[in-house]
Amino acid sequence: VSGTASIGQGEPDATIIYVMDFSGSTGASGGACGTILACEQSFFVGLNAAAIADGSTDEVAVVKYAAASSIALGLTPPGNAAVNAAINSGSPGGGTNCAAGLADALTLVNASTNGTKIVVFASDGFCNVGANVSGPAGALGARELSRRSGGRIRAARRARRPVARNPARSLCKGALHRAGRF
Repeated sequence: VSGTASIGQGEPDATIIYVMDFSGSTGASGGACGTILACEQSFFVGLNAAAIADGSTDEVAVVKYAAASSIALGLTPPGNAAVNAAINSGSPGGGTNCAAGLADALTLVNASTNGTKIVVFASDGFCNVGANVSGPAGALGARELSRRSGGRIRAARRARRPVARNPARSLCKGALHRAGRF
């Protein structure tokens, strides 16, 4: 018998989809980082840096939503400079159409062939425009996704109630604290 064996990280096999709220209310003060949108951007830039450092993620994507949604950057390696450029470009405006953002995230989840698929969803408040979120959120649930692609979904969302002292810190802390599997 001959051969070799190694213990290592293996091939990257994860996709992270960043779903960002660019609605008008994200232009409000967000504490230390300026606006709520600036806090979101800081969070996602940091999350992308962690994805690069971890080495298990080989593709990320950026979805931006307000009254409508768009895929700002399709599936791309996390080290590509276009990722942070997509996160940091744009300005707040319009309502909060969470369902549209989640629908675009679902499109990207379905396009990825990776075994692990993570959706990180950020919002500063109520979904006040568009369809009910239960349709696209339900489609991102573990049972549906498992049946379709064997992936896992993680979701992060800031609490709907305002947090008094430091909204910037609460955005990041709340999003990380609520991250979990459906």
